[in-house]
Amino acid sequence: VKFIKQKIKAAQSERNRLSMLLAEYTNDIVASQSDRAVKSRKDSLWSLVTKLLSAFNHSNPATYYLFEDAPEISENGIKNILSFYEMGKLRFQKVLDQDVYKIEPRVASGRHAADVSIHTYTQLENVKKQKSKSGNVVQESTIQQNTLALLSEISLPKQTRRITTEAEKTILAQLFDYEENLPETAVTKVFWELQPVSLDWTTERIKMY
Repeated sequence: VKFIKQKIKAAQSERNRLSMLLAEYTNDIVASQSDRAVKSRKDSLWSLVTKLLSAFNHSNPATYYLFEDAPEISENGIKNILSFYEMGKLRFQKVLDQDVYKIEPRVASGRHAADVSIHTYTQLENVKKQKSKSGNVVQESTIQQNTLALLSEISLPKQTRRITTEAEKTILAQLFDYEENLPETAVTKVFWELQPVSLDWTTERIKMY
């Protein structure tokens, strides 16, 4: 069903383009010069003109977003684009000489050779997605490597055992007066006596001592 819908949509789109072309050819003012048709074509044309002007006025047009990931933006690709018109003229002249004027033997090979590669929108989108995926994988790998390298450089501080001072032992000694049940009041009293000596002591640590 999806394939049939796509075929119908493509056929309708092709029909609309042909209708517009025939209307202009037959000078059908109603079809080709309606306000809606004219405005649509003007808006699209001026939008393209504006974008192309911005691109070619850019300091480096090859890096402009219109030409991003364009396969033909290379030394050979640009050379082929610039020579495309002249090559086309020579090819047309050959066809005239061979098929119309009959002054040269007919050579059919090479007539349909494309000097410039044609890429569909779908192909360009697929290439862009593949680059995006590979870029994400490389980026994630780089982040992981940098993180591991950073962690390996960081040396964790070693925990050193704290030695109880004589002053602290003197204060803590009163806890031994209680053989079994250690009252909270005694723990609190020792806690506050230890504070001027060291802030490292807590009630839990006092009980464990």
